[in-house]
Amino acid sequence: MEETEGLEVDEVENRFSVLFLSLRSKNVQEFLGVQGKFGIEPQNVKPPIDANNIDRLKEYSKWLFGDADTPPVVQDSREVDKFARVIASADGLEYLRSVRRPSLDKAFVIAGGDQEEVYELLSSATYNLQESLSSIHLYKGDERLISISKRLLANAEQLKKTLELD
Repeated sequence: MEETEGLEVDEVENRFSVLFLSLRSKNVQEFLGVQGKFGIEPQNVKPPIDANNIDRLKEYSKWLFGDADTPPVVQDSREVDKFARVIASADGLEYLRSVRRPSLDKAFVIAGGDQEEVYELLSSATYNLQESLSSIHLYKGDERLISISKRLLANAEQLKKTLELD
């Protein structure tokens, strides 16, 4: 099996779709310094990776394909967009670079990638609460409803404190 700097070429070949899809990302292209090198004839792209981006290429390859000591951060092509978001973030990159076995999910959260999910979760909770208010008065003495409502109020209080809404 051929190896290059700890990277197994067979692994690259097996995960070519991950490589191909990730290179479509503007964030990945910027990280590697290859933006503007797509859509032209390969023989006209010299060098494909500038010398000052070789270390970034090594990092990118390790995160995408893993090496003898570390599994890949990107497990399959469905995670390519998450990965692109992470490497566009200084905090996400710091995490990838400093942790021995980084997790893409953790890196994504650190990079602020879960912000849209938080918006969605909170919006859904708000609309569900509004909808329940139309008939909640019919179940005023229900113990289960009272228990759920207490939990909701505790969570709302925590949200108020966290976001400093006073």
